[in-house]
Order: sequence, then structure tokens, then C-alpha cells
Amino acid sequence: MLRLRQLEKSLLSALNEAKGRILDDDSIITHLETLKHEAEEIAKRVEETDATMAEVETTSQQYIPLAQSCSSIYFTLESLNQVIIITDVVILLSLFSV
Repeated sequence: MLRLRQLEKSLLSALNEAKGRILDDDSIITHLETLKHEAEEIAKRVEETDATMAEVETTSQQYIPLAQSCSSIYFTLESLNQVIIITDVVILLSLFSV
């Protein structure tokens, strides 16, 4: 997009500097052709990027169930660790209360 903006500014500058008929000025015609070519290339790249992003999104969606399961396992293990600590405290208290 930045390149397209540069070409637009260059074209506007060339149009501003043109003397006489605009269509008779070869540099303006060249600028227009370049701008058209670059715009086509950018549009093609945007389409490719959109297709790639759609593919990435589809692939990412496939991993959501796995991520949720891993998250559940992690938090279950974390909770289990707290249960073990409480159990250890209860055992220690029962040993000292004898």
C-alpha cells in the first residue's frame, strides 16, 4: 500500500507539472501504466494474503478443542497439587497430635 501511495503522489506531481495536453505527455502515460500494473500486483497479493489468512484461521480452529483439553489438564493438575499439600498438612498435624 505504501508503494501505491508513492506512485499516486508521483502521478499527481507529474500531472501538476504537465504542460499542454496531458495525454501527449509520455511520462504521465508511463506513470499511469506503472500505477495500473502496481495496483494489479497489490490486488493479487491482497487476494493471496486473504486466502492464506483464511487457511490459518481454519487450521487454528482445529486446535481449539486440543487447547481446551490441555488447559483443563493443567488446571486439574494444579488443583491436585493443592490437594496434596493439604493432605500433607493433615498428616503432619495428625502425627503431632498423637
